[in-house]
Amino acid sequence: MTTRGAAPYKAAIKYNLPAQKSPEGLKPVGVFNVRECPQCVGKRMFTCNNAAYTHALTNAQRTLPNVNLIVGLPGDIFINMTKPKAYIFDLDGTLLESMDVWSKIDDAFFKKRNITRPDDYTQAILPMHIDETAVYTINRFGLNETPEAIKQEWLDMAIKAYSTEVNLKPHAKEYLESLNKKGHKLAIATSLPPEIMIPALHKHGIYHIFQAICTASEVGCGKTKPDIFLLAAKKLGTAPEDCLLFDDLLAAAKSAKSIGMKVCAVYDKTSAKDWKEIQQLADYAITSFQELLP
Repeated sequence: MTTRGAAPYKAAIKYNLPAQKSPEGLKPVGVFNVRECPQCVGKRMFTCNNAAYTHALTNAQRTLPNVNLIVGLPGDIFINMTKPKAYIFDLDGTLLESMDVWSKIDDAFFKKRNITRPDDYTQAILPMHIDETAVYTINRFGLNETPEAIKQEWLDMAIKAYSTEVNLKPHAKEYLESLNKKGHKLAIATSLPPEIMIPALHKHGIYHIFQAICTASEVGCGKTKPDIFLLAAKKLGTAPEDCLLFDDLLAAAKSAKSIGMKVCAVYDKTSAKDWKEIQQLADYAITSFQELLP
């Protein structure tokens, strides 16, 4: 969303509340122009003409999720006051603090086979679903095992870990409940198999919040393709361009954007090396769900 050439201004909403509050649910009290701050380009931060708001308008605080901005010529103001019609959430690394668990599972898996886990292995498999990962692992390491056996080994370890170690990210439940209370359509789009995902949702008391649950196994591919996001939108009865996806993966953001879906990037340390690129690609970016709470 950077501007170039002769259009250095963007339209923005001014809120009659402390600048650090998220605008979700708040009513705008005015409109003013903002110019990109040279210190903050690439960080989705802007400096406005009112000195009191300097450096206060972060990407999430400025727009998410009830204002879409349209770039115009200097002095022009375009505001589309529409909210997303549906919200789609990833689980691992987005709603759940679970990526460390998979690292432990991988360590145990490779130790059992006397294999040193390569540094790039985790990043390679992040966008894959479990069946794809099993095939990839067999081919990469020349294992004389079946995908089904490897998948079951992972599932046995993961089911135990998800029932004892995995928690929701801070403030994730509050944000989901706030959306649900307002009647928004919500869906899950995850690479986790149902054997792990369904008990985890029940454990944290959020299963009932979602009107649709989609897994990568349903579409036969991971998040390098947009199939799972198209399925989620279809199940919710909403066009992809009217959906907002929350995900921590660069590959997922690319796929969702390719079908016109809006994306809110969620920071996770597993994807830290891609964070700058994800921020540039996504429509919004947050490091905590607390940023979205009033």
